Amino acid sequence: MNLINRLKNILFEPHSTLRYWLFIKLNFDNIYKKKFQKKFKILDFFVNLDKGKKMYSPQFHDLNNLIVTIQKLKPVSVLEFGGGYSTIAIAYALSENFKKFQINGKLYSYDQSNDYLDLTKSIMPKHLEKFVDFHYSELVLGKIDEIDVSLFKNLEIKKYDLIYEDRYDAHIRQTVCGDILLLIKKTNHVPSIIFDGHWKSVFFHKRKFKSLYNISISKVFKRANFIKK
Repeated sequence: MNLINRLKNILFEPHSTLRYWLFIKLNFDNIYKKKFQKKFKILDFFVNLDKGKKMYSPQFHDLNNLIVTIQKLKPVSVLEFGGGYSTIAIAYALSENFKKFQINGKLYSYDQSNDYLDLTKSIMPKHLEKFVDFHYSELVLGKIDEIDVSLFKNLEIKKYDLIYEDRYDAHIRQTVCGDILLLIKKTNHVPSIIFDGHWKSVFFHKRKFKSLYNISISKVFKRANFIKK
């Protein structure tokens, strides 16, 4: 990459450029992997799995954020849109809360891909299976308050304490991830939220619900935490 292109990237895509240097040039994710292992002692759940080669690679900084947030908030019910290694991390955090605080937490993990759902089930450690309910649901397009949204068709409407938004589908490029908005309208209950990317949804929820949350956004790590006040 020549100097002019580098300068253009820094000017027009500063967060992507910084992320590239952190993860590729400075080997940041490997450094975070070592910190993750030292902190939680569960690295074997995320590496050296043949089936893991078919899945998106674990991002240890994101897994750390999930576990730390769950240990802090101590949720009873967690809703996940889009499973994978995050499902193991959430189930582990719930298991630790049960050991330390006798909080009997449950994760409801939804995926729009049956194949990916089966892969996630296959890598789930046996002792964590009781903390997870797996669900397949088609993603559909819809409208809420005249806003174009994508929705999990078979989502159970109930009060969730924490929602992790990590769906992947072409729908999300042009629409807001609408399930959180639907749940708030149907249950009159405000959950805490962790977004993995999904900037259109992040900034929509920030505009609409800013007064209800303490919000932290990291464009470098492509995530946002909305912690209920």
